[in-house]
Amino acid sequence: MLASAATLLLDKPGKAQLGTLPYSGAAIGSGPVTGFSQLKIGGGGEVTGISAANDGTLVCRTDVGGCYLCPSGTTKWQQLIVKSAWPAANFGWQNWTTSNGGVFAIAIAPSNSQVIYVSFQQFIFVSINGGASFTKTSCPQDTGADANGGGERANNHRLAVDPANPAIAIYGSTLGVYYTTNTGSTWNLIPVATIPAASPSGEYVAFDPSTTSGGSTPGIWIHSTGHGAYHGTGGVAGTWSGPTGQTTCSGLAVDLNGTVYLTIATLTTGVYVFSGGSWSLKTVPNSGGPTGVCADPNTAGRAVCVDQDGQLSVTVNSGSTWSDVIAANNHTYTVPAGQVTWIANYLAGGMTMFCFDCVFDPSHSNTLYCGQGNGVSVCAAPQTQPTAWVDQTLGIEELDATRVIAPPSSGKRVVSAWDHQGLVNTSLTTFPIKCVPNSAAGALLSAGWACDYASSDSANTFVILANFTDDAQETSGYSNDGGVTWTHFGSTSYYSSDNGGIAAADVSNFVVQSGDIGPFFTTNKGATWTACTGAPTSGYKSVQRAFQPEYLVADRVSIGTFYIFNPTNVNVYRSTNQGASFSLMGTPGGGIQNATKLKAVNGNAGHLFFTAGRGAGTTLRHSTDGGATWNNFGAFTEVECFGIGKAAAGQSYPSIYVYGTLTSSGVYGLFRCIDGVGTTWTLLVNGPPLGIGTSWVSSAEGDMDNYGYIYCSFFGNGYAYGYFP
Repeated sequence: MLASAATLLLDKPGKAQLGTLPYSGAAIGSGPVTGFSQLKIGGGGEVTGISAANDGTLVCRTDVGGCYLCPSGTTKWQQLIVKSAWPAANFGWQNWTTSNGGVFAIAIAPSNSQVIYVSFQQFIFVSINGGASFTKTSCPQDTGADANGGGERANNHRLAVDPANPAIAIYGSTLGVYYTTNTGSTWNLIPVATIPAASPSGEYVAFDPSTTSGGSTPGIWIHSTGHGAYHGTGGVAGTWSGPTGQTTCSGLAVDLNGTVYLTIATLTTGVYVFSGGSWSLKTVPNSGGPTGVCADPNTAGRAVCVDQDGQLSVTVNSGSTWSDVIAANNHTYTVPAGQVTWIANYLAGGMTMFCFDCVFDPSHSNTLYCGQGNGVSVCAAPQTQPTAWVDQTLGIEELDATRVIAPPSSGKRVVSAWDHQGLVNTSLTTFPIKCVPNSAAGALLSAGWACDYASSDSANTFVILANFTDDAQETSGYSNDGGVTWTHFGSTSYYSSDNGGIAAADVSNFVVQSGDIGPFFTTNKGATWTACTGAPTSGYKSVQRAFQPEYLVADRVSIGTFYIFNPTNVNVYRSTNQGASFSLMGTPGGGIQNATKLKAVNGNAGHLFFTAGRGAGTTLRHSTDGGATWNNFGAFTEVECFGIGKAAAGQSYPSIYVYGTLTSSGVYGLFRCIDGVGTTWTLLVNGPPLGIGTSWVSSAEGDMDNYGYIYCSFFGNGYAYGYFP
């Protein structure tokens, strides 16, 4: 796929790719193509596994955002779990609650890149046309599979395809080991009395390429956590010996000489090697604990292991000795022009790469790929220190996106996301340059929960609430220059725990609600904070944090007026004195579910919209008196989220966009109302944005400067923008 780590190939014509912009370089309003496109934020999120075919085609899996394909001869990834390719019965966020939107295992057939096996939604799916369509196979449901579950999510490899025969595959489920000899048409279980099941990890499987002969590979290794390694020499339906060796494992590989490599992520001293009939521990220099291991499919005796920090060690003699390729703090990381710029700045600040898996490109000698915490990296390995990692994340949009806003008069989009706080998108055709409001490099792991713009200074003043598991990871702050520079709040006395909301009235007056305590306000840009009175002091965390509730807003006309919703007592409270005190207003109703959304209407003092969000029976509620009384706005059987945008020509009230299910049609999709009363709704998109089905739409925001534009965030698939004139 790459001639070298430093020489990247340009995208070549080929399959249609999701996430490409419908126009290039055009300003908003100059004639973009109608529909949704990926908003250029980029990256993730965690790429937890990666697999390669002999022609250089790559597939990778993620912990929350599905899986991706990078066709041979290109450097751009395409989402595989899309509406056009996936069985209807297994598509959509409501079907993956047990899998967290991620993929538990993935493997591409080395000898035929058209064949791809995927463990998703606890079932095995297979494609025989390069990912254009997938079929659910008869492999029994793997009820313990969880792509986002604890440390097991980063372990590999649970799926393996015979290097000589794409019809033969093995799946190490949490219930036992299954195999197919007919491309998934039927599956058989290796008796658990022979190879015990391992939960929650599943079993790790690898074919022995030294035994390939006559169109199949009879030599196979399987590791079952808690038991050890099992060896078969008669193919998938043959007999097995074992267990031998260690009872724990995080990665398994076999080289061309038949040597087996077993990594344990918590073992910092080395790698276990099976050669000559026995296991031995081999010292791996400069290892923080190898998280991934792979064998070179072209060079006998060569294998590489990688640890979380992106340090590589290599053997060229089947594991007898190992040497550094990348030692600690002795590598560089660059992002090619036009790609996901912020990743290089993030890592330059000292943040670890969080590497999980690695694979050689069989079609280009010395080219190694790594799935890591921000996307995918590539380098030439082995080579003389220092080694250069080159980012190849383009096309992967896997951030756990929590919020997107489009501050009026700014021409920008501000987003918040788990792990990476926030980013500012200044153009639909370029990527952000850094994470904010962290340091210039963005070197601290912290989750962005919410963001807002100041009602009286929307072009310049932005705020982001970002925190994680303790106050040391509280990185919230503000910008008064349109997101160019950021300042952390001088005090974090408002902090309770992760999650929460933030709202801004002007350049210095903000309100924050953190964890499960009552709100605090500041009138000096966060130098000091004072507890608000009148609003409940608890009951804000009854909703699940992953559903991204939005329950704290500033009035867009009456500066200094704020509203907060309490999901426990289901009431709205209002402050008219900069947040100093709140008073009870009313109950919006509409069903109380998980993804509560409360928004103030631009240009209309006291106007609010509300939905309980994501659940049968939720509706869109409207108030014109500051939350005292509420009425239905339109008729929906479910409202997932909504946004407010510029009024249509000839209309005085802002356009209202809803992602949900309209009662009259029963259709789920994006609807718009321009009449200001909720009578007439136009279906803009049938189904989710971009056809992506691995995560729900976590937030939506209309554009108040440009009619017809809407921005959406996905919890696990980044962000999208749509143009609907």
